[in-house]
Amino acid sequence: MDIKTLSQKLGIHPLVAKLLIARGIDDEASARAFLHPSLDALTPLDAYDGLAEVADRLESAIADGEGIVIFGDYDCDGICATSILLLYLKSRGADVTYFIPDRREDGYRITYAAPDKVAEEVARKKAQAKAKASEYMEKGKKQLSRVADSLEKLDDQA
Repeated sequence: MDIKTLSQKLGIHPLVAKLLIARGIDDEASARAFLHPSLDALTPLDAYDGLAEVADRLESAIADGEGIVIFGDYDCDGICATSILLLYLKSRGADVTYFIPDRREDGYRITYAAPDKVAEEVARKKAQAKAKASEYMEKGKKQLSRVADSLEKLDDQA
């Protein structure tokens, strides 16, 4: 279908029709589906090989308190997907963190070095969390000590 026809049939600007055709979306039905997506049009989950096993493994890890690391991606959809999965797993009570590889250092796919980098990153994050918790504990102890001193002074005045 040409730009003018697609533009007229869909009631869209010719530039949008040109972009659709450039993406290989060159018939009315495909263009409508692209421009007006529906959850019903998503691939059914049972069409993904191994998905049930992955879900079972995640459920088991959550139930057993195992650590989970999401190996994310650094492009915008990868970061969004990582964030959504991280928030979901945390809402389920998972001990979960993430790793986003550095495009320049790590390249475009999981490498043999990736597990070591993930382990280093997880250890670094845990150390940071532990240090922050210790810092909060120290602040809390100091504040409790001040409160105790104030109460003692009040008792002495009474």
